[in-house]
Amino acid sequence: DMTPLRFGKVVALMEQLIRFNGKLMTRLQFIKDRLQEGWKPIRREGVTSWYGSRWDRKESKPRTEYRLQRNDSYFCITKTEFDFASYLAEREESLS
Repeated sequence: DMTPLRFGKVVALMEQLIRFNGKLMTRLQFIKDRLQEGWKPIRREGVTSWYGSRWDRKESKPRTEYRLQRNDSYFCITKTEFDFASYLAEREESLS
């Protein structure tokens, strides 16, 4: 239930090429491969970071961070990628 414009933006994002372990792949294939390896989509609320010079450090506003996580390792992903990974993970669990 997306508008054609939104659907086009999602398709464009998911078809972008990324390099992972020396291989070129689309973001879509990256998400699918990680889910097959057992990575899980995780949402973390209230994540802050530090910026500024070392003498004038400032903390950023809390934000939501979207990740593919397994054990102590994780990849930061976009919200669109997170929504897609969550959809695939839910679908896979319901088929089991």
